[in-house]
Order: sequence, then structure tokens, then C-alpha cells
Amino acid sequence: MQERVTKARKDAGFKSQTAIANAMGITRAAYSRYELDRKITVENIGAFVEATGVNEKWLLTGQGEPKRAG
Repeated sequence: MQERVTKARKDAGFKSQTAIANAMGITRAAYSRYELDRKITVENIGAFVEATGVNEKWLLTGQGEPKRAG
């Protein structure tokens, strides 16, 4: 999952972890754990999906298309 988180951030144009963390309303340290070793918390999945436009099913499982339809 960590690879998908990193890919989604970069594909959405966020060049830094700080930028995506700010968009999500969390600290960079909290976000960096998602790219290193932790799954995104239930509380933050919605903010990540909204900020990146990523398909939640793809993010969580790797199945389906990376981008949300529509």
C-alpha cells in the first residue's frame, strides 16, 4: 500500500510530503508514516482521496483504476 500512497501523491502533483500533509490537514510526520510503513487511518482516507483524486478501492487493495471515475 505504501507504494500506492507515494504514487498517488506524486501523480496528483504534490512534490513533497509537506504539501500533501497540509492539504489533508495533518502533520508531515504523520503523513510520512503512510509512505514508510503504516496504512492510512480510516480518519484520513477521505482527505487523501479528496486531495489526490485517487480511487479508494485501488488505494486499499491495488484493484481497479488508480483514478476515480468522473
